[in-house]
Amino acid sequence: MEGKKCLLLAIFAILASGSNGQTLGGPMHGKVVVCYVATWAVYRPGAGKFDLSDIDPTLCTHLIYSFAGLDESTGGIKSLDAWQDLEKDYGKGGYKRLVSLKAKYPHLKVTVAIGGWNEGSRKYSVMASKNETRAKFVQSVVQFLDTYNFDGLDLDWEYPTKREGAPHDKANYVAMVKELKDAFESRGYILTAALGAGKDTMDSAYDLAKLSRYLDFIHMMCYDYHGTWDGTVGANAPLRGTTDDDVLSVEYTIKYMLSHGVSPYKLVLGLPMYGRNFYLKDAAETNIKFGVTPAKNKGFAGPFTREDGFIGYNEICMEITNKSSKWSHYWDERSSTAYLRDNDRVITYDNPRSIAIKVK
Repeated sequence: MEGKKCLLLAIFAILASGSNGQTLGGPMHGKVVVCYVATWAVYRPGAGKFDLSDIDPTLCTHLIYSFAGLDESTGGIKSLDAWQDLEKDYGKGGYKRLVSLKAKYPHLKVTVAIGGWNEGSRKYSVMASKNETRAKFVQSVVQFLDTYNFDGLDLDWEYPTKREGAPHDKANYVAMVKELKDAFESRGYILTAALGAGKDTMDSAYDLAKLSRYLDFIHMMCYDYHGTWDGTVGANAPLRGTTDDDVLSVEYTIKYMLSHGVSPYKLVLGLPMYGRNFYLKDAAETNIKFGVTPAKNKGFAGPFTREDGFIGYNEICMEITNKSSKWSHYWDERSSTAYLRDNDRVITYDNPRSIAIKVK
């Protein structure tokens, strides 16, 4: 399981709870499987490079090209990497290449995501605040989808009311979603959104019952619950929290969504194809406990992803299949999380066992 074959769609896949039926050429388990294609992975070095040609479309029912952005000067959707996305000026034509997979794999739906962490929240807050600017945005999205033959749009505004957002974002986000849905109706376009899974974000950012009414699917980002920012070792996507009243867990998030009016047939569970890593403050520590064992506020970087505290599943596979590796394997029962330890280094991650438990 080394290299590219171990890294599903470069960053993560979302395994869904909604039924989609059996699909020609696709998964036969009858579930929606939404795969986000992280196009920036093509810039990673060596064996970490992941191109659109490396995708196995039979694993997914939906592919989402990530990411497009918001043009502040026009108020419309735009490419964030014209050379990678478009064909103009000898570009690589990423939009066309991904959409063209549908010819060979007719079960696929291919959409485009707008937003992401690096896009921030402020300009989306400004755009959504007025009827006129929302209308311009909606018109630009329809034209964009028509031009590049995508099947729909995924909203990744991270996050309404937060990160320089405003309190009125909560209502404006619903208005924008409804206006997009109305515009998409005659064309049959899909409208989905990726939502933050923290309780504070869910409380302040989303009118969940209304969003469930207008969105085709809601993609819950059930990961990044813990990391080096906590100062303790923790699970990236724990099934259960460290205590009974812990709100930072997959189980809490899903129950919260369902209790706040989200249809279970629209709820898609997002799980990470990457892990979080830590340096222990005390390398002599013999008994690691999530949420308790002290860790430094900076982790180590993988050779391909090159981000402190973050490690791709392909990088984890390379570590554990290395015969000279010193990693010891462990399992945390409460959080249903695999973890590795080598002296003062710890990696917490999801593997086939943990994912199977979380999606059953």
